[in-house]
Amino acid sequence: MESVPYTPSVSNYKTLLLKSRELRKRIFVLKLFVITIVFTILSLRERVSLCFPYVTYC
Repeated sequence: MESVPYTPSVSNYKTLLLKSRELRKRIFVLKLFVITIVFTILSLRERVSLCFPYVTYC
């Protein structure tokens, strides 16, 4: 067997690109999700702290 230097084929490269794109999309979605959760928690906290002195439902 000859030792041929590894050269990735075009199809391999395309699948790699696709995978990285999917991963980026997933990471982006995850980031968005986390940001939304944090934002809602913070806004809820603010409302609760505003309502708390009166101990009534807003």
